[in-house]
Amino acid sequence: RLAYGMVDQVVAVSHGQADWLSRAGLVTQNRLVVIPCVLDLAAFSALPLPQAPTLPMRLGAFGRFAPQKGFGILLSAMRDVPTEIATLELAGYGPDEVSLRAAAENLPHVRIRDRVDPVAFLAGLDAVTMPSRWEAGAVACWEARAAGRPMIVSDVDGLPEQVPPSIGIVVPPENAARLAAAIIDLARADRSAMAHSARQSTQGAYGVVLASWQAILN
Repeated sequence: RLAYGMVDQVVAVSHGQADWLSRAGLVTQNRLVVIPCVLDLAAFSALPLPQAPTLPMRLGAFGRFAPQKGFGILLSAMRDVPTEIATLELAGYGPDEVSLRAAAENLPHVRIRDRVDPVAFLAGLDAVTMPSRWEAGAVACWEARAAGRPMIVSDVDGLPEQVPPSIGIVVPPENAARLAAAIIDLARADRSAMAHSARQSTQGAYGVVLASWQAILN
């Protein structure tokens, strides 16, 4: 409260984060503004949309191998996903790498990779999941949407506001059974329509963010 009290305005990266700051009594509403954390998405928007849905669905997840990201929950969920329904590419690095690789040892439809280029990584996927325990803004979610990849995300912080039903599925956090069911449901869904909706949802977003920052700083 002391730190926030020393500034004129506080920028939250999502409405979920803004709500939390307000509920916690850290920032008054008149000093709080929401500007999503969006970078230039042109390279992601240039990727071809996934081809007509086929099985197995190529599911991906990427980020820090740390408790926040919930990748251990995702691997538990994949135990209940048949190999003919979906495969998983998990990419990243971090302190949980050893335990995640151990958890994936008996999962033939799961591949764990090292650090990747997000554009090239998304090009090889049909859908993306973010099973995070907490996630204020999620740049990766914007990137996946711009790439036209349907999504499964946890119902935490700023994630659900990015993924309406037209784009994907929102599941309770830390619930491997519900996540597994969502993966199976998404694999069997009309992912082509979701892909178009996902890409459309990011069109012009970067320009809006730049204009919002200019309005604050001018």
